[in-house]
Amino acid sequence: MAQFYYTLRALDAQVQILTENVASFREQVRILSAQLKSGLVSPIVLYQAQAQLQATLAQLRDVERARADQEHALAILCGRPAPLFTVASNPLHEASPPDVPPGLPAQLLARRPDVAEGRAECRCRQRSDRRGNRRLLSYLHSDRRRRLPERRRLEHLQLAEPRRCHHPQHLVSHLSRRPAQGQSRGHRGPSTGRPSPRT
Repeated sequence: MAQFYYTLRALDAQVQILTENVASFREQVRILSAQLKSGLVSPIVLYQAQAQLQATLAQLRDVERARADQEHALAILCGRPAPLFTVASNPLHEASPPDVPPGLPAQLLARRPDVAEGRAECRCRQRSDRRGNRRLLSYLHSDRRRRLPERRRLEHLQLAEPRRCHHPQHLVSHLSRRPAQGQSRGHRGPSTGRPSPRT
């Protein structure tokens, strides 16, 4: 209710400012019309002033319509029929809220609607953050359980099938077989490694 009330007062201030602007623009149009008759200004200047006056009038009607909507909202909150509920115009010129006097109990400040709304929003955000953290942790645990058997299987395969090119026993057996293959082909001698004479 306080939000609607202060919005209504702010709209009253806008209506007051626009009403003063409309009066100024009408006076300007009147002066320019007299100057146009005397040949001091061109018609374009008068048309521009008239357009500015019409735009300001349209803005004033929009603000008055918005004020009527806020007044009807206050009537609904008060439980009274809108046609019978009226709020006198009282423009709000203060930009800042009133100062809190010293010595005011904290319980009174805690009952303010904006403070209660802020506390409720903080609680909702904390609950949503906790729910999000629980979902993230459960997803990470489930993903870890799903990937653990696959990782173990890969480690088992690596231990069961080592790389042969780096195994020392394989290198020794490979080097020991090379002279035997040379002797069978007859290209080198049995002990010196020189080629055997041909017959």
